Amino acid sequence: MIEGKVHYHFLIPSKTQLKKGESLNVLVGVAYKDEEPIYHEFVFYGDDGTGVKKIYSETRIIESGGNPHFYFNIPAECFTAEFWGEDPEEIFIYISDTSPDKHTDGSMIFIY
Repeated sequence: MIEGKVHYHFLIPSKTQLKKGESLNVLVGVAYKDEEPIYHEFVFYGDDGTGVKKIYSETRIIESGGNPHFYFNIPAECFTAEFWGEDPEEIFIYISDTSPDKHTDGSMIFIY
C-alpha cells in the first residue's frame, strides 16, 4: 500500500452534549481518489479555549476511489480534568493531518 492524498469532507459527532464520563462517537467523511488502498492515520484535536491538544488518533485502511465514511469512538478519558488539567465545559473537536488551524472544520462539544 502506498501513500495518497486524503481530503476530509465532514466531521459529525453523535451528540453535542456529553455527560462527564461519556465517550463520543464521530462520523468522518473523506475523499480519496488514488487507485491503491492506503493506511491513513485519522488525528482528532480538541481546543478547550486555552489551547489545542491532540486527543485521539486511529489508523484505518482507506480503499481506492470514492468517498468513504468512518465511525470512531473518542474515549471518555479525552474529556476529563485529568486530560485537560481542569474540568472542560466545552471542547471544539477538529480532524486534521497536522495541528488544526482556523481553516479546519470541527464541532463544538459541551460537557456537563
